[in-house]
Order: sequence, then structure tokens, then C-alpha cells
Amino acid sequence: MHKYYDLLILQYLESIGEKRHLDSVSIKELADFIDLRQKQGQFYLKFLYELIGKENINECGIEVNKGGLDTITNDTPISIISEYPYSLSSLKKVINGTFLVQNGMPKIKYESGVVGPILEYFIYLTQNPYNKNYIKGLDTLHNLGESITLGVYGNINDSDFEKKKRELSCFKDRLFEPFISEYTTLGDNYFYVVTSKTNIRTRKKSD
Repeated sequence: MHKYYDLLILQYLESIGEKRHLDSVSIKELADFIDLRQKQGQFYLKFLYELIGKENINECGIEVNKGGLDTITNDTPISIISEYPYSLSSLKKVINGTFLVQNGMPKIKYESGVVGPILEYFIYLTQNPYNKNYIKGLDTLHNLGESITLGVYGNINDSDFEKKKRELSCFKDRLFEPFISEYTTLGDNYFYVVTSKTNIRTRKKSD
């Protein structure tokens, strides 16, 4: 959990534009930041539902590279692969492991170290990545025909507002057509997403 908290603290410090030692961030500061991001995340999820389709995401989507405190899917049936499953709902399917892309294929590295393919899902969702390592291979998945959805959201007054938009635009430049790129605001909150534009398919089934 220590690594996970450090990732969240770093995001908090970037959002306020301060360079401080991680230990200087109080529990209240981090808790307030997490609470704000969770509220913004619910609006972002509604944005995705309108863009991609609620049924399609709920049935065939899986969230990757997020944790229990900054997921957008905790009160939904959407599955999640997470290294940091702390506080995740018992009502959803949680796969404790690491999502990765190997040779253009989506895979899971389980806690045991075993690596296996992902067979059930075809929409890979993630947002507000901690750093570039957490989106590695997503562009390859899209370009090989899988469906990915990568987004950023926050407050337009955040210090990292332009940086996050710029990084998402750079990611978009690596994608083959077709894909959808949408930006919107709600009050002072912004939501920017890039998602594959593919035909609705049925959930993958293992042999």
C-alpha cells in the first residue's frame, strides 16, 4: 500500500503545483484530494457511458492500472485488474494482479508471478495515469484492433491541467484511425477522453 499512497500523493502535489517531500502531505490533504477525485470520477464515468454505451462498458469493460481509492468503477459491475485492490467493492470482479501488454496481447501477471492472457474482456479502461509506464502498450492494443479508453479529468485550475491534456494528445497521435477524441467541462471540472471506435462485439469466451 505504501507505493500506492506515494503514487496518489505525487498526483496530488502535481495538481497543486508544489514540490514537497511526500511525508509532508497530511492525511487530511490526501483524503480531501481522493474524495474530490472520486466525485469527479463519477461524472467522468457518466461521460464515458454517454460516449461508449453503458451496457457495453458494464458487460465487456475492465478497468486497469488503477487502485481501490481512485477507481471510477467501484459501485458498478465493471471488473478491474489491480495491484492495489484496497477497499474495492466485494460486489464486483476484482483480479489481484498487474495488467501488461506483451507482444501486442493484453495479459495479467498474477501475484504468484504467473502471466496469463485476458480472454473475457475487450474494452480496457484507465484514466489519470500515475505516469507513462501505466499506459504502456495501450496504443499497441488499439492499433491491433482491441478497444482502449484512456482519459484525464480534474479541475481546470489544477496546475497539471495543460500537462495532462498535452500528454493525452501525444498518446492520441500514436493511434490509427478510427478512434474518438472528446473534451468537455462541467463547471470547473474538465473531462478529456480518447477511445477506440469499434463495432460492439460479444464478450470473449475462453475455451
